[in-house]
Amino acid sequence: MAQPQSREDFKDFILRKIGAPVIQINVADEQVEDRVDEAISFWRDYHYNGSQLVYLKHKITQADKDNGYVPLPKGLLG
Repeated sequence: MAQPQSREDFKDFILRKIGAPVIQINVADEQVEDRVDEAISFWRDYHYNGSQLVYLKHKITQADKDNGYVPLPKGLLG
């Protein structure tokens, strides 16, 4: 299948991926719209250069407090 070219194409694609029309998908159109909005928002936040959401743990030291910042690893885009 070609890439979806419109919002309606994308919604139809999503429903097919979860089984429609073989499986009856009982969701309101508003629910599909909400999931599309969430998917687009997530893509906007994390698509650039293969970035991903990651949480790093760091123990705050007195030096961090004095400097007013926390040093980040070199490979981190933040």
